[in-house]
Amino acid sequence: NEEPEVRSISTKSQNKYLETIKALSSVLLNGLTEQPYKDAEAVVSILNTKGLDPISGRKLAEYLKEAPDITPHN
Repeated sequence: NEEPEVRSISTKSQNKYLETIKALSSVLLNGLTEQPYKDAEAVVSILNTKGLDPISGRKLAEYLKEAPDITPHN
């Protein structure tokens, strides 16, 4: 068995992924509270009601904390 190739992503791409996660979480919750663990648990709870379990609340909270601030565009 061959190991799958592990590719690293650029910092710019990683920041965009994190920004997207934060933006989608914000839309799902109609705004974030700036309490990443509370926000993450709320997002995970909503996803679970849809039969989805893609991530733990703890990991999502880490992503929300790490993500750059998002600014709405007009």
